[in-house]
Amino acid sequence: MPYIEADDYHSDANKRKMAAGIALTDDDRWPWLEALADAVVNRDTLCVFSCSALRQQYRDVLARRLPNMTVIHLTGTPRLIEQRLTGRVDHFMPSSQLQDQLATLEPPAAAVEISIELGTDEQVAYFLKSQDAC
Repeated sequence: MPYIEADDYHSDANKRKMAAGIALTDDDRWPWLEALADAVVNRDTLCVFSCSALRQQYRDVLARRLPNMTVIHLTGTPRLIEQRLTGRVDHFMPSSQLQDQLATLEPPAAAVEISIELGTDEQVAYFLKSQDAC
């Protein structure tokens, strides 16, 4: 299934802000969310996309444009998330922004929760099994 990375749709200005350790504002995020939704809507097939839609209002923007969207909330300890962020190569957002991201996070009420301690194949299997149960 095609995969879309939301970070690819940030403006250069957003990337510079994050690289400088400056948290994005809602006004920074609206065009990014719309660009991501455009990319998903313009696909000819179903796709998977990842997005740090930290607040419910961000997920609402996506859901209005993508009514069949299923939200998967990847969960993990702050320590494990920080280890993963620190291990990224050539990414514009430094791990120093993690605390701000966690403070902003509004966990989704309606989502499939999956631990990041699982490997990718296990995460996919968990998700597919959760959909069979519906």
